[in-house]
Amino acid sequence: MVLYYGCRRSDEDYIYREELEEYVKVGLLSELFTALSRQFGEKVYVQHKMWESRDLLWDLIQKGANIFVCG
Repeated sequence: MVLYYGCRRSDEDYIYREELEEYVKVGLLSELFTALSRQFGEKVYVQHKMWESRDLLWDLIQKGANIFVCG
């Protein structure tokens, strides 16, 4: 399972951070991509992270992956 998680700042609204990082460590998540839109000078959104990892996403889609988007 791959998760793209977006929030404004890691120190303010990155809820469940510890849990999500633990899921990566134990293998429940194979990848965790975090987009922080207000932490640095340039805004980074989930769609930017998805584009950066588009080869991975395309591979997963070709293998029959389900994609869920909410916001």
